[in-house]
Parts: sequence; structure tokens; C-alpha cells
Amino acid sequence: MEQHVGRAEILEFIQRLSHALIDIQDHLSVSFEIGEQTTVFKISVHKDDIGKVLGKRGRNIEAIRVMVNALSTKHQLRAVVLVEE
Repeated sequence: MEQHVGRAEILEFIQRLSHALIDIQDHLSVSFEIGEQTTVFKISVHKDDIGKVLGKRGRNIEAIRVMVNALSTKHQLRAVVLVEE
């Protein structure tokens, strides 16, 4: 149960951050897949917004990954964040 709540919290967190970064809101989709040991969160945005999510030299996505790592540790999960077009 704790892990389910944790995934929902992480999903909402990623959605809020991504929403604030991009211009084309209609193409934002955040989903996750549960693996054996890792939950993979996928951010899908319009191709014109990928650079905004990634940031200069990958700083934005790295910051998102650091925060997701902190949240996932809190909920005893292992999480990975990927960006898709």
C-alpha cells in the first residue's frame, strides 16, 4: 500500500514540474511502469518542449531525477525517470 501511495505522489510531482516547464500543455503525459525492482516514470512531451524538460546540459531533468530519487527513497521504492517525444 505504501508503495502505491508513493508512486501516485511521485507521478503527481513529475506532472507538476513538467507542466511548469513546457509551453504545449496538451501533449504532456506522465506514466509509469512497474518492473521487478524498479518503477520507470516516463515523461512524454511535444518535440518542441523536450529541450525545456531536459534543460541546458541536462540540468532540469537531472534536478527532477534527484527529487524523484529522494521521494522514492522516502517510500522505499527505486525509480527511474525517462523523457520521450
